[in-house]
Amino acid sequence: FAKTREAVAAIGTDNVMGSPAFVIDWASWAKWSTKAIDAGSGKFLWNGSGESGDVNGYRGIVSQHLPSSKSVTGVFSEMILAYWDGVDVIVDPYSRKKEGIVEVSATILMDIGVRYPEAFCVSTDTAAA
Repeated sequence: FAKTREAVAAIGTDNVMGSPAFVIDWASWAKWSTKAIDAGSGKFLWNGSGESGDVNGYRGIVSQHLPSSKSVTGVFSEMILAYWDGVDVIVDPYSRKKEGIVEVSATILMDIGVRYPEAFCVSTDTAAA
């Protein structure tokens, strides 16, 4: 609980504007959702169920796209998601026609940039909580 507060404070100390959010992996979620923050309130480090919840009053998201035991705390409006060349959509009614399946695939070329690196704090021992 104290480490989550430290992560938010580190971002705030760097004068980042906006509300931070926590992104954790499923192994960390398993620990955080059962770790009580104190002896009697009935509140846990992760409050809520499934893929979204509440961590210390801030939004929490679970993603399998993070390496195990890592978490990212940050103001995600400081992340830039850029794409170019539009979206390519291909409809293939022939490859699996005997099964009655039309295959549709879409491709988009994207990149991610960070406008203000101080807006993010990465933890490498999140599941150790």
